[in-house]
Amino acid sequence: MRIYKYFILACVMSPMAYAGEAINNVTSHVDSTIESWAKQNISNLRLIEVETRIRNYSKTDYRILGMTELSGTNNEKYLSQFSFSSFDSTETLNLGVVWRKLNVNQTLMYGYNAFYDHEINSNHSRIGFGIELKSSVYDVNFNMYHALSDKKVVDGVTEEAADGYDLEVGIYMPYMPWAKVYYKGYKWNSSIFDIKHGEVLSLHLQPTGRFTIEAGIHDDNTMSNDREFIKLSYVVCCSNDTTNRKFVFMTPQAYSYTSVADRFYEKVRRENNIVKGINGAAVIGRGT
Repeated sequence: MRIYKYFILACVMSPMAYAGEAINNVTSHVDSTIESWAKQNISNLRLIEVETRIRNYSKTDYRILGMTELSGTNNEKYLSQFSFSSFDSTETLNLGVVWRKLNVNQTLMYGYNAFYDHEINSNHSRIGFGIELKSSVYDVNFNMYHALSDKKVVDGVTEEAADGYDLEVGIYMPYMPWAKVYYKGYKWNSSIFDIKHGEVLSLHLQPTGRFTIEAGIHDDNTMSNDREFIKLSYVVCCSNDTTNRKFVFMTPQAYSYTSVADRFYEKVRRENNIVKGINGAAVIGRGT
């Protein structure tokens, strides 16, 4: 009987193992193909990431994001970031420039960025400015957004792009450098509707340099209760210090300031979807 059980277990586990190996092989092949194409055609390409976000109150949205290196040294980089997303049947394009620099000990990365955001369907537009701090203990992101477009009538409804800001602080989990807790506060203003007391709390897990899962809840004055989300991100390209960083499950110390020179090519955490006030209500794509 025991042999029979082991036989059944082997029959169940073997296909799963082969399936996992097959998926890894396919993923590695796709990554390798894109890497080769990028090296031959876009030598300064540093990042291609695909992302999907699942929420309990609206449709799933998707984003593809890229980053190129414009110029730089080992301690300072000028970068460009661009993305295209589909959120609730609305397509948005984001174009930005990013400057990042390391301190003398390479334990702190700081910088600023500027973005232009354009919603293709409605022709809404917005600019944004941000400041970043990155370390092996904490992260800080501050972003301000200013609408450029006027009120528009879309599908018979008047809507207006909102001005706003968000401040986000991330703290690494003790002994676990691959896990962070993020807290973000935000506020949006328009002549149609204001969003106040906005908060997002999330757990960010990065078991490899390429795969990230983030799960959390958010709340503001437009919601009757908290709303949950799960975001999955995968870096398709490119092979560099950021994607190839060594995975450490547990560290001997809860916190220590170590080099963050391998974080130059991380995406900017900001609100890429244009927030709008619509006839006494608000539509917002909460994300980073």
